[in-house]
Amino acid sequence: MPHHSFRSAQASRRAVLMALLSAPFVGILDGCSRQPSALVIATTEATVAATPEPAASVAPTAIAATPTTAAASPTSTVAPATRTPTPPPTATVAPTTTPNAAATAQAINASFPSSGWDFHLRPLLFQIDNAPDAWPQNGLSSAYVVYETPAEGTITRLTALVVQQTLETIGNLRSARLVDLELVPQWNGLLVHVGASTPVEKMLQDGGIVGLDLDVPANYSFGWRTSNRIAPYNLYSSLSRVRSFAQSKRMPRTADDPRAFPTGPLPAGQAGSPGERVVIPYGEPSNVLYAWDAQAGGYRRFVNGVAQVDANTGHQIVAANVVVHFAVQTVTDIIEDVEGSRSLKFGLVGSGRALLFRDGRRIDLTWTRQRSDQVTRYEFGGGAVATFAPGSVWIALVADTLQVG
Repeated sequence: MPHHSFRSAQASRRAVLMALLSAPFVGILDGCSRQPSALVIATTEATVAATPEPAASVAPTAIAATPTTAAASPTSTVAPATRTPTPPPTATVAPTTTPNAAATAQAINASFPSSGWDFHLRPLLFQIDNAPDAWPQNGLSSAYVVYETPAEGTITRLTALVVQQTLETIGNLRSARLVDLELVPQWNGLLVHVGASTPVEKMLQDGGIVGLDLDVPANYSFGWRTSNRIAPYNLYSSLSRVRSFAQSKRMPRTADDPRAFPTGPLPAGQAGSPGERVVIPYGEPSNVLYAWDAQAGGYRRFVNGVAQVDANTGHQIVAANVVVHFAVQTVTDIIEDVEGSRSLKFGLVGSGRALLFRDGRRIDLTWTRQRSDQVTRYEFGGGAVATFAPGSVWIALVADTLQVG
């Protein structure tokens, strides 16, 4: 389906949504009292064909595995968008990284010698769907940090923070949510998404959130749609296309203030308790299980009892660190879809409790964040900064009333 058809459909939906917004609504706290059914844990990894990639110009030091051609066929006729990336402009963008920033990035890179991540680069935050029709996604195992947030109903949405030179396919990409107002500034990143509800779009603009909106006709060439899935679950992009867009807008490619969570061994007295499994009951179909696998060096991720796989690699996603971040969750008066689902807001400035799972251990933490442009600080008891295992960090944002097993 061409991009412009999507734009027309979205305009029709927004007209309906604005009519719904005319009725007053008072925000309430979501007690998250729904009890999900028990999880059935998969014992073998799923084998999933990856989403096909378009031909694109990429950096020579490719580190992501090349996905194979998917065999699925769309249930309706969907015409793929142009697969030819817009060539970068001839103008060059002057580097903005200071000597101190370069030294900081180099020190962070040394903590992740085999990850392929490069903290000299400005972070890119991709808004990725997590509905069953979106499985398997592409590129999640390449992300440094992935935030999981309830979107509407019991469906979660993923925000993947990427800091590497090359990733040829990432997606599928969906609309922005309120949580992006909190996540993008703290990493000083660039947001990649596909539109948003009218109120959220305005808040992103007013908040100075910069990025690539693939719902804007002028930006269509920076993404593509595949024909093996139905819309809206078939829109993808690549790092080369996103950086081409950023260069065309003269956005800096490098980070002026490289940021990462501290890494290191658990200090004496902070070993916590056994933590080989963690269940996060978002509700079906988004119930999450992380299971420690010492051989894999992290926690294998299951969603609704099924191993979650990265279509780029065909392998199950493994997280070196899992953080359960408790925060006040509020139901707003912003309508997100034609079914009348209300947008959820999480209070991520202030302080609260959190759980860290690493190395098969569970450690109780406190989180603090005083300003929107600060990365959340996680602390051990007594106030010392928490240390993470070298590797990826998956952060589950949950209501402070949710019981996590």
